[in-house]
Amino acid sequence: MRKLLVLLLFLSMNAFAQIEQWTIQLIDDSTEEEIPMAEVHINDQLDYLSNLDGSVVVDNIPVENVQHIRIEAFGYEVMDVQELPKVRDWRGNGRMIYVFRLVTHSYPEPQPVVIDLVDISVLRSRGRPEESSVSLDVLQPYLITERAQSEISKTFQQAPGVHVADGSVNIRSGSGWSYGAGSRVLVMLDGMPLISPDAGQAQWNLIPIEAVASIEVLKGAGSALYGTSAMNGIVNVNTLEPTVIPHTDVRMYQGIYDAPAREELKWWDGVRGWTGVQFNHTQYSGSRNQLGWVLAGQAEYDAGYQYDVPDHRGRLFGKLTYQTPSRDWKYEVGMSGLWSQNGDALLWNGIDEAYVPLDSQATQTTGFDFILDPKVRYTGGMGVHTLKGRMMVINNNAKSESTDYYNASQLGFLEYNWQEYFGNFIVVAGLSGQVGVSNSEVFEGRHDINSQAAFVQTEYRLPLIKFLAGIRYESLQMDNTRWSRPVLRFGVNGGTESTKFRLNYGEGFRFPTMAESFTRTNVGALQVYPNQDLRPESGWSSEIGVRQLFRMGSVKGYLDLAGFWMHYDNMMEFSFGQWGTSGTGLENFGFRSINIGSTEIPGIESSLALDIQLTPKASIKWMGGVTWMQPRPVDSNYVYATYPGVFPWSPDEELSYSSTSSNPESGILKYRYQWLFKSDIQFDYGQFSVGTSLRYNDFMQNVDGIFLDPLFSQFIPGVVESRERNTGGDFLVDVRLKYSVNEAVSVSFIVNNLTNLEYYVRPALAGQMRSFVLQLRYSIQPTEN
Repeated sequence: MRKLLVLLLFLSMNAFAQIEQWTIQLIDDSTEEEIPMAEVHINDQLDYLSNLDGSVVVDNIPVENVQHIRIEAFGYEVMDVQELPKVRDWRGNGRMIYVFRLVTHSYPEPQPVVIDLVDISVLRSRGRPEESSVSLDVLQPYLITERAQSEISKTFQQAPGVHVADGSVNIRSGSGWSYGAGSRVLVMLDGMPLISPDAGQAQWNLIPIEAVASIEVLKGAGSALYGTSAMNGIVNVNTLEPTVIPHTDVRMYQGIYDAPAREELKWWDGVRGWTGVQFNHTQYSGSRNQLGWVLAGQAEYDAGYQYDVPDHRGRLFGKLTYQTPSRDWKYEVGMSGLWSQNGDALLWNGIDEAYVPLDSQATQTTGFDFILDPKVRYTGGMGVHTLKGRMMVINNNAKSESTDYYNASQLGFLEYNWQEYFGNFIVVAGLSGQVGVSNSEVFEGRHDINSQAAFVQTEYRLPLIKFLAGIRYESLQMDNTRWSRPVLRFGVNGGTESTKFRLNYGEGFRFPTMAESFTRTNVGALQVYPNQDLRPESGWSSEIGVRQLFRMGSVKGYLDLAGFWMHYDNMMEFSFGQWGTSGTGLENFGFRSINIGSTEIPGIESSLALDIQLTPKASIKWMGGVTWMQPRPVDSNYVYATYPGVFPWSPDEELSYSSTSSNPESGILKYRYQWLFKSDIQFDYGQFSVGTSLRYNDFMQNVDGIFLDPLFSQFIPGVVESRERNTGGDFLVDVRLKYSVNEAVSVSFIVNNLTNLEYYVRPALAGQMRSFVLQLRYSIQPTEN
């Protein structure tokens, strides 16, 4: 009996020895920094994800049975090894582990359209886009450099389901036209909101287009992640990080506006266009690469294609990072400063003077805007702790023949978040707050806002499926009015390595902005009216989708199909009408934000991305998608406001979707499209590249009915005729050709709006005619010394 017990004890000890835990440690070969959220594949059977400290604990395969390890991490070369490296004592703490040193990618040019592992800031996590429970597009910088873009909003407009009009962005028809007052899409820079405290308007020109690393477009309510303004989705722009090998990129470009298709539309003589330069430089300094920095800038002079509507700007962007020798602490400070001088025209002077503002009056604005972004990250224990903030200062001086006002606003934002692993759980929790103040004649004096929020998000991962749940509670006060509410989010993502399905439900909300509540001004003869009775809007979005990834020889890509449904209550819309009380003259017409009741938007979206390597010298990149939407009111006869009677004895006029729409029979919300199509294809062969971008939207079936009223047409003619011209929608084609002289120098020629289509962004505003751009790019590619 004793011998049997000894034998059993020996066998059990032997078995235990065979499954003894061992550890893989991933670090950056240049910076000595840990690499979290990297994928580790052992023997092509076992899959792991590195922890926040870059470690992987293996407990289900003996060390001696390891035959092959593959490591994939965003920004690093893929590592394939057949044997483990020598055992090392990591950082002198006595832990004997296997250390893998990953080497960073060479500077990517051009970038692929099929994205591997990425840092998805907008989801507060790291992984592949197909592993998200909500539709997510990650756009790469080649869409900027190859197309010679100088405005960031034109770049992410290539994403399926996204449309930008007159400075307002909407995703899947979640918004109409707001003229920059309030937004349902939260625009962020490096994971922090870039929305002005007064108008709730995206500060596009503060985004350094010359230093973009990636653009993330999340479709659906994101308030559970980032609070107000994220009802319809989130656009986050990530900027460049320092590089171990210094890299410099300079782009110089010259653009020319062609004559419009109709001769009577050309109001200028000679040549009209724009010119500009962009640059960026990234590098680490010191023997251990502890200090890193990024410097970038843009200068552009644009005479404009509209009369008296120029767009001149100069911007400087910088980022400084420092890591302590232990790599536990990382400090960062970023800044972006912008000087701008531009014009703005709300309505045209007629269809034959479509590029001339009403009464030839345009508002001229000179401004200086500035943001400062400090950030601290600690990874020494108990997860990752991040404290980041943003200080935003906006100063604008606007003048026209009838207005002269100064607008100043300041915003302070601070957020702390903590991320940690607990077995199969990943938990992200945090607190955020902001304070803002605005002082402007337009808003009739000074107004203050402040908000506080707490959030937590938990992700539970299993081999073939993961579950996600999150909650956020936010409270916002504007002057003496306070609103508060919680919002929830649930998501599921699962499937095989090549087929991923997703389910998502997210709630959203948006509080009224100062601009919507207090603005009282005029644009020419038209007025903008305040509405202090606005109520916060709320809603939810749901989605079911599947993404099929494929790789067949030299072809790789994905096909994505999603069905979605969005619902909004107390939706706020920028409405045009007769809000004045002094008669029927033009001075009584204008714009006002109002709650229009409940709305819903069901739809379907399909997208496709391809990378095809035809030969060692020839390749094709293609990305595109089509979106169908049905934006509609829940009750078309719901009365949401009243007009005062024309005469003292006249009854008030009740306003509803049916009574104010130009085409209530369509059942479509105002200023929306039902169909959107996007496509970008590029063919590379040796030193040559040729590409084309396509965009289609169907006819805007419904606008404010007063735009088509015969009485209103006496003041602003041509709206009815313009809508009759393009009932088939708009199909825009851009083409480009690039020749690379060598690895450092390339020359590009781009034609935007190739067919010189005359199209209309909204009533009384014509889109840009054909233009030509010549770009010279000088890029010092990183090479090993």
